Amino acid sequence: MRGQRKNVKAELSSSSAHTKLMPLGHKRRFLLPGIAASSLLCLYPFRAFCQSPAASYHAAQTMLNTLAPPAANALPVIKQTISGVAGLETNTAGNQLLVHQNDKNAIIDWSSFDIGANAATIFDQQGHVNWAALNRIYDQNPSQIYGKLAADGIVYLLNGNGILFGPGSTTNVHSLVATSLNLTNDDFFNNKLHFTSDPADPTTPGDVSNQGTIVTDLSGAVFLIAPTVENSGAITSPSGQIGLAAGTDVTITPVTLAQASDRIASWVNVDAGAGTATNRAGGQLQSDTGRVGMYGRMVNQEGMIRTVVAFEGQNKTGIELLASDRVTTGAASVTEAPISNSSQTQILRDAFAGGKIAIGGLAAIPGGTGVPTVSIEHLGRITAPAGDVTMNASARILLDAGSSIDVSGSWVERSIADAFVDVKLTSEVLRDDQLQKGGVLQGATVRVNAVQGTAIGDISG
Repeated sequence: MRGQRKNVKAELSSSSAHTKLMPLGHKRRFLLPGIAASSLLCLYPFRAFCQSPAASYHAAQTMLNTLAPPAANALPVIKQTISGVAGLETNTAGNQLLVHQNDKNAIIDWSSFDIGANAATIFDQQGHVNWAALNRIYDQNPSQIYGKLAADGIVYLLNGNGILFGPGSTTNVHSLVATSLNLTNDDFFNNKLHFTSDPADPTTPGDVSNQGTIVTDLSGAVFLIAPTVENSGAITSPSGQIGLAAGTDVTITPVTLAQASDRIASWVNVDAGAGTATNRAGGQLQSDTGRVGMYGRMVNQEGMIRTVVAFEGQNKTGIELLASDRVTTGAASVTEAPISNSSQTQILRDAFAGGKIAIGGLAAIPGGTGVPTVSIEHLGRITAPAGDVTMNASARILLDAGSSIDVSGSWVERSIADAFVDVKLTSEVLRDDQLQKGGVLQGATVRVNAVQGTAIGDISG
C-alpha cells in the first residue's frame, strides 16, 4: 500500500462553530473541532497576524538540574517497614540493596531514597508482575536515582520534595509511578490511583524528572506525576502506557468494559492545580502498540513520541497531548504512530485503521472527550499513516512554517513470498467449479498468490 503526502485544505466558516482540516483525496481525516468563528487558525504565511510561539513560550529548567549527585555508593536508608516485607538485605561489597517482599502489597517508609551511580536497589517480588510496593520517602531533599532500580512488579515512589532519575540511571520494572503527591494507604490497597497534594502543607510539591532510561516489560506502565514533570531521557513501555501528568490532583482510572473496544489504556485526569509537562529535545517516549500521553495546564512536546501500530488485530494505539491552556510541539519534535514493519501481513482489501493522535483539552471525567484547550502551537512533525489526528482548541491553532501533519498511506516493503499461501482444494473451495469436483485436484494442497487469486476454486474464505 503506497500513499502520497496529501495537500491540506483549511476551511474557516463564519456560519459554523467548527473548523476542519481534511487531507484532499484521502479517506482518513484529521479534524479540528470546536474552533469558534472568532478563533484564529494560523497557517503560514499568515503567521504575521498571530502571536509568535517563541514570544509566548519559554521553558525553564527544573530545579532538580541544580542538585549535586549523591555519592556513587549511596543506597536508600530505611525508616520502617509497614507491611508486606520479609526483610532487607544489603550487600555492601556490591553496593546493592535487596527488598524481599512477601505479600502482594507492601508499604515501606524511607528516611531517604538515593541510589548512587555505582549502586543498585532491587525489589524481589517473587516474579509477580502484579505485586506492588508503596515507598514513602521522608526526606527534606529530592530523591536522586543515578544507579540501577529494578523490580518484578510495580514500584511506587512518593517524595513530596521531588524525584530525579539522573543521567546514566537505569530502571527496569513492570510498572513505575514516581510522584511528589500522596496516595493514601486505603487507595493503594483498593487499587484506586488518586494522587493529591497534602492540603495541610502550603508548599508546592517538588518536580519529577527523568534524564535516564526507564524500561518496562510487556504491558507495563510508567507514570511521572507532579506539578512540574519533565523527560529528557528515554522511557519505553512496549504494548503498555506512558503518562506525564502535571498537577496536584491526578487520578488514573482503568477503562470500563464498554470502553475497551476502542482503548485498553487507563484514563488520566488532572483535576486541579494543573502544571507543566515537558518532553524535552532529545527526550523519547515510546510505547509500540500502546499509548503515550502528556497532561497538564501546559504541555510542551519538544522531543520524540512514538507508538507503532500493528497490522493484526483491532488497533488501540494512541498518543494524547491534553492541556487546559496550551499544547506546543517544538520545531524539532516528532510525534508519530507509524505502521509496523514486522513480518505480519495484511491483505490490502481488509479494513485497517492507523494510529490516533489527539491534541486538545483536559476532560473533567474519565473517558470525557471533545474538550478543547485554549491554544495549540504546532511547529514540528506529526505522522500517522492511514490514521487520525485531532486538534481541538477554543481560541487558536497555529500551524507554523516548516511544520507538517501527514496522515497519508505508507509504503510497506514485503517479500514476494509473503503474497503466497497454501490452500487445500476442498469441495467447499471447489463449490463453483463443478468440473474439478471429484477430480484429481480435489483434496490437494496448492500454493497460490493471495493478491492475484486463482482461476481454480474460491479462496476468498
